[in-house]
Amino acid sequence: MIITWIETKSPDWKIATIDDNGVSYKDVSVNRTNKKGETFPNFDDLQAGREVTDATIWTSGTGKHYLFTKDKPTPGVMGSKPNWAGGGGVKAAQERKEAMILKAQDRKEESIAYFNALNSAISLVKGNFPMDTEEDIKALKDNVLYWRDFFFHEWSKFDPEKNTEPF
Repeated sequence: MIITWIETKSPDWKIATIDDNGVSYKDVSVNRTNKKGETFPNFDDLQAGREVTDATIWTSGTGKHYLFTKDKPTPGVMGSKPNWAGGGGVKAAQERKEAMILKAQDRKEESIAYFNALNSAISLVKGNFPMDTEEDIKALKDNVLYWRDFFFHEWSKFDPEKNTEPF
């Protein structure tokens, strides 16, 4: 493989045109370090006219070209992509998605419980306190917070599967 043109986009990234046995690949991305932290050999010495021997061109499903060191396997039709190229990620992505859904459901239930506790506390306390002075307002606020925490704590003891009653 011969580099026929190369442009440095950043200190860690270059774009090149590479001729591989008569086949020209344009806009080939070359990164100093891959996602696993492995360094491309002689990255700083890459320049037009140089031959690259220890590398292979990999083309993504979207048609983008990347230059990797040769010791990296190229995904093909006979097998799944290796982990460094994003293979095996479907199961991991499904597990992450499931965990995020469960967390969101837990937060939803907790959020509903919190606001129900707050509304119950306000309903219980609102008619029992005058609001004439700063002391009255502080006492109202303290009581609302007390009852909110009480209702929220009682909710946390509720278990619908065991049919336990709050309070």
